[in-house]
Amino acid sequence: MYKVLIIDDVALVRDAVRMLGQWDMFEVSEIYEAGNAQEGLSIIRTQHPDIIITDMKMPVMDGMALLQYMEAN
Repeated sequence: MYKVLIIDDVALVRDAVRMLGQWDMFEVSEIYEAGNAQEGLSIIRTQHPDIIITDMKMPVMDGMALLQYMEAN
């Protein structure tokens, strides 16, 4: 079973991704959501998701900066 983290600053987008994903088909057991990259990093540290779906344009820390931070740490 897999854990998925959806990171997007727009709640409606997070809801759409969560509702439209065929999670059972891909054996996803848990779905987490974060409204920004900092919140996402906290969830990554505690829940260790297998798959991360992130928005690339977010305030403060965008998706590219998030990926770079994860790679460096």
